[in-house]
Amino acid sequence: MNETTWNCMIAAAIVLVIGMFLAGFIFYISGLQYFPSRLADIYREDQISLTVPGSKEVQLNRTGAYGIYYQYSLLTASADPIQNPPDLTCTLKSESGQLLEGVADYEPTNRYWSKIGGGPATLIQSITIDDPGEYTFECVKQDDNSVPDVLVSLGPNYTWEFIRLVLKNGVAVLGIILSLFSSVFLSLILVGAGIVEKKNLRWPTKGE
Repeated sequence: MNETTWNCMIAAAIVLVIGMFLAGFIFYISGLQYFPSRLADIYREDQISLTVPGSKEVQLNRTGAYGIYYQYSLLTASADPIQNPPDLTCTLKSESGQLLEGVADYEPTNRYWSKIGGGPATLIQSITIDDPGEYTFECVKQDDNSVPDVLVSLGPNYTWEFIRLVLKNGVAVLGIILSLFSSVFLSLILVGAGIVEKKNLRWPTKGE
């Protein structure tokens, strides 16, 4: 092999190593290795039950999306929340007086297994916390005489938290793929250039 071919091969190896190193660096700093445990932590997070109408002091230790889940009417004690849930107004009030109101997010098929009561629960509202701390969780019925007392719970909004984790880690995955693809592509070009140079030296063109 001549010097030019050797240089192409060495350059190809260097580019490939740099690409692999960059991919590994992105993997490390993005915390992709912790994705399964972070996802599991969301599902392990405690749910806070509340009888409506009522209020309760709660400690929320993380930022992100929370869900308010309708479980059942205390009159029927029915554990099947497929029925239309009652109209509720639920709020979180911080110690500083900031009032956050739940946003309607009801979907009949969006059900989860509740740790409280051991039955299914239906997501009815979503609420986002930017500042962890102590809050007053309160829910009231739109019409006090329309329905009997009901049981709701406050916990992670599993759908949005899953999407947030996927999007956050998706950028890192895309960076890893681009790093590897680019380095392999450039390495192949350099290897190809080295092979072409070697053939040109072995079979000179006419007139040389």
